[in-house]
Amino acid sequence: TVQVAGTLNSIPNTSFTVQVFADQFCNPYKYGEGEQLLGSIPVKTDAGGSADFDQTFQQTLKNAPYISTTATTAPTTTYGGTSEFSKCVKSTGS
Repeated sequence: TVQVAGTLNSIPNTSFTVQVFADQFCNPYKYGEGEQLLGSIPVKTDAGGSADFDQTFQQTLKNAPYISTTATTAPTTTYGGTSEFSKCVKSTGS
């Protein structure tokens, strides 16, 4: 299993889907590449634009020890769109 925890900082009072990926390598700028989708986490930011998340996924990392994410606004929002990949973080497990 893989546990992923973090905070999304974005548009206040907005629903997002955070997609979590495992990567074999980070790109030269230390961002993820979206190699293996681990799963998605629905979140909603508070009035300050923050949303904490903590999710366990049942997948294994399959030689992809780095974790990265994207955030996509819900289709019902007026903002629409998906963020760039986050910076990668090396997992502490396998």
